[in-house]
Amino acid sequence: MFNLNMPPAPPSQHNSIQSHNDLFSCHESQHEKLNLICFPYAGGTSVTFSRWKKFLPSWINVYPVILPGREGRFKEVRQTDFTTLSAKLNTSLLPKLKDTPFAIYGHSMGAWFAHELAVFAVALT
Repeated sequence: MFNLNMPPAPPSQHNSIQSHNDLFSCHESQHEKLNLICFPYAGGTSVTFSRWKKFLPSWINVYPVILPGREGRFKEVRQTDFTTLSAKLNTSLLPKLKDTPFAIYGHSMGAWFAHELAVFAVALT
């Protein structure tokens, strides 16, 4: 679990991590709860994590990452370079998690992105 001691992102209507101008933005972030950032497998979508909330304690918020070119972001160009996408994820996502306790989960390919985000977060602390 990480806490970067920065102000939380503004609340919104739904729990997904996406944006049109920026790779990701965290919606409905709550710093009294643990925000679980979830990266899907290659070809996966946020739907993979949609049922998790009912099986987890109420103090955990599930935030699936929606990558460019998928779901509501299908008009955006898919990123084919993992290193570039990882750097964009890290610099875009972490500032939105400031002062918010969070944990990171990644399945298969998502584990690579989760690991890179964790390394980046540790380097900032």
